[in-house]
Amino acid sequence: AVVSTQSTGEVEVLLDNAFHDGYMEEYTSKQYTAKWEQIHPSDGSSRPGTRGGHPMCIDEAAGKVYLFGGWDGKNDLADFWEYSSETNTWHCISADTEMNNGPCRRSCHKMVLDSKHKLIYILGRYLEQRARENVKLKSDFYCYDIGCDQWSLISSDTGSEGGPDLIYDHQMVLDTDSQCIYIFGGKILRNHSRVESDYSGLYRYHISSNEWKVLKPDNDPLLRSRIGHNMLYHPSKKQLFVFAGQREHFLDDFLVYNIETDTVEQVTCVDETKVPESGYTMRATIDTEHEEIHMMSGLSKDHRNESKDSTDARTRIYVFSLRRNKWNEITWNSNGLSPPEPCPRYAHMLVYNSTTKLHYMFGGNPGGSPSGSATEPRERERLRLDDFWCLKIERPAYSDMRRMLQYLVRKYKFLDMSLNDPVGALIYLQQNVEQVVDHSNAEEEASFQELVVGVFNDTLHTDPYAIRTDLFDVLMQYFPDTMAQPKENLEDYVPHV
Repeated sequence: AVVSTQSTGEVEVLLDNAFHDGYMEEYTSKQYTAKWEQIHPSDGSSRPGTRGGHPMCIDEAAGKVYLFGGWDGKNDLADFWEYSSETNTWHCISADTEMNNGPCRRSCHKMVLDSKHKLIYILGRYLEQRARENVKLKSDFYCYDIGCDQWSLISSDTGSEGGPDLIYDHQMVLDTDSQCIYIFGGKILRNHSRVESDYSGLYRYHISSNEWKVLKPDNDPLLRSRIGHNMLYHPSKKQLFVFAGQREHFLDDFLVYNIETDTVEQVTCVDETKVPESGYTMRATIDTEHEEIHMMSGLSKDHRNESKDSTDARTRIYVFSLRRNKWNEITWNSNGLSPPEPCPRYAHMLVYNSTTKLHYMFGGNPGGSPSGSATEPRERERLRLDDFWCLKIERPAYSDMRRMLQYLVRKYKFLDMSLNDPVGALIYLQQNVEQVVDHSNAEEEASFQELVVGVFNDTLHTDPYAIRTDLFDVLMQYFPDTMAQPKENLEDYVPHV
């Protein structure tokens, strides 16, 4: 249609179908940019202090982020905070939740929010070896009612009720529809530490019946337990996505657990060269509208190696397309801000508002990266961060891309017409081309003006076949390589005798 005829209408229909069928997704994914902005509370007053190993959760409808506890480098914390994106302010709900019948000081725990009932659930914590001696280790399980500002103890020991023992560095997600919480992985705390058997499996907690069920034990060969991993829930597919983390070493597998069939599958990624480097405490979120997983790199051992060039230690953002099974690293758009991006870290927390398409990140452990003034080894070991950031992944709008491609098609149609019918070409330029020109885009406006001038100075005339072939080559840049003709010379594939 592009080369053999002048049917621009047919070409535009083909392009619309290509958009609808997802053929443009690979191109648009390469145009994503990541824009970081550091958030400073508008009132300049109270805010959470430095910490790592803290959980956060988000109430998307209310635009509020909740943060509880963590480790400040010396002590566990029990303060409970609420951030409002509407007012850009932090509010300390409680300086010590234990004084309000809530959980005691802790770090490396997890927290999920039931957006339907406005309830927050908290499970797990880490205890140093000396704090475990001569005590009975119990896994307490708490619920916070946001509307009533009230804590309740669901269980003093989930391990004695069929749930997980006391664990840390696990992952926890909540299915609002079925009112089930899924907990996977983490290390089990013992009075005297052991190794391989100290990992926790996959559990399900049914909220209304207060019942636990072991879905996969730790020794399941298809779903090996771990720490420092990611687990995301896809509500419409009823699937858990598990990837990265650490066991004896860093893990780079990517697994899907199908809840309805109780099966585990390995995700096969297209183009293994673009798979993110394995690391510890990578943070990930899911956008089910765009069928994407967003992943923020943690701080791998290589990045903590101070002998390496500091340019290696950079925070990286990746997007995984669930439709195409492909990773892409996102480029940066600093807009001249200083600092343009957060320093590399681990033990931080990242949450995502799928309505506003904004990520929020707080604190963490810089692991010796050049983020502060601490120079002494002991001081650097205790260093934690209190910076708060907003991340926006900017995507090209499909409407803008569609208009741009319409402009290209009609521009080349005009060039074709100008060879034999300059007057008709000028009318077409005014009636069909100009209506799809973005006059606010200086480059596009200049290109359009060149077409107007070219009609009268006879600089546009060329071979019609060359015009159409050129358009075909331009349009093919927006399609996957598998749908385009080879870029290499076909003669290179012919064996020489």
